[in-house]
This record gives sequence, C-alpha cells and structure tokens, in this order.
Amino acid sequence: MIIPPCLDGMLYCMTIQLKWMLKKKSTNYDKNNIVNVKIWVIIIT
Repeated sequence: MIIPPCLDGMLYCMTIQLKWMLKKKSTNYDKNNIVNVKIWVIIIT
C-alpha cells in the first residue's frame, strides 16, 4: 500500500489520494484503498 505524504492538511491528503486512486483501474483495489484512507485519516486527525 502506497500512501501519499500529508503535506498540507487533511483536505490536501484526501485530494492527492483521490487523484492517485483515479489512476488505478482495479475496482477492488480502489475499494480497499478507500477504506484504508478513512482509517489513515482517523489516525492522523
């Protein structure tokens, strides 16, 4: 799992993460990654 670094707040993190996910074409991979993003955001908040 590759998670882009948080450089400028949570909104920036989520924007980068969403753009990064859009580059991936695997639906299952995207769903799993979205769950990981939610957990990651909770941890850093």
